[in-house]
Amino acid sequence: MTVTLYNLVSLTATEINVLAEQERAKGNEAFRAGDYEEALQLYSSCIMMDSNIAAYNNRAMTYIKLERYKDAIADCNAVIQLEYDNVKAILRRALAMEHLEKPNQALADYETVLKLEPTNKIAIAAVKKLRKPCESKKVRIIMKITSKAIFFRMKIEDLTNKINEGMTFRKMETEICSCNRAPSSSRQSTPLPHFKNHYCLGNDKLLTA
Repeated sequence: MTVTLYNLVSLTATEINVLAEQERAKGNEAFRAGDYEEALQLYSSCIMMDSNIAAYNNRAMTYIKLERYKDAIADCNAVIQLEYDNVKAILRRALAMEHLEKPNQALADYETVLKLEPTNKIAIAAVKKLRKPCESKKVRIIMKITSKAIFFRMKIEDLTNKINEGMTFRKMETEICSCNRAPSSSRQSTPLPHFKNHYCLGNDKLLTA
């Protein structure tokens, strides 16, 4: 491609605007023809002469075609700084974010478009597509947290049961007595171990009470 050089110093503002628009129009033709490299140079030439919003938006789309997504986002940001509600720029930034595998940022931009244009078909389709993975991810996270909570609850219950069992065993140890004061049967001359009672050794207070 042959780059046309202009002596902008000698031109009036109106003439510069006309030349810039001509460069943008040529860029559009190159873009429609699929020659994105030529379109990129023409849009850049237009922006150098007159950095208008249309040229930035067009160049952003060209960067996307060339898979230069970060450059596309930079151009979209330049437009949004001038026009916060520029739907084209927001949509193209969202598309670039998708290509960069940043679904949350892309979804935020598409949702912004729907606030500005509730019937925008591109944004509606994109939001439906991007929300599904996000929702399923939330479900997986909730299930994971729930399963961990159940596991820890089971562990705590098991530990509590063991503690209670240990306490019961220790309590029984302190209450079982093997003294010779317990009643015995005719078959068993020596008293068997038994729960402490008023007649046991060490319970003299109970005997005198």
